[in-house]
Amino acid sequence: EILRRAAGWVAPGGHLLILTHAAPPPWAHAHSHRFLAAAEEAAALGLDSDLWEVRVAEERTREVTSPDGEPATLEDGVVLLRRTD
Repeated sequence: EILRRAAGWVAPGGHLLILTHAAPPPWAHAHSHRFLAAAEEAAALGLDSDLWEVRVAEERTREVTSPDGEPATLEDGVVLLRRTD
């Protein structure tokens, strides 16, 4: 809901950038949350396709250090939307 409200504040020609967790961190052994793919995140907003263009909807990885000090890779979702009206 908060992202739909944020989209309402974007001026015509403006962009909405959303960064999400696309997968749990490797050190999280038990989780029940279902992480959405970037395209699913964009679709879940339910924005009018006549007013919004999906510019980017993809997963990207980044290298981090785990809480134990070990190297790890995280997967993030990147969604970039452009208001067309």
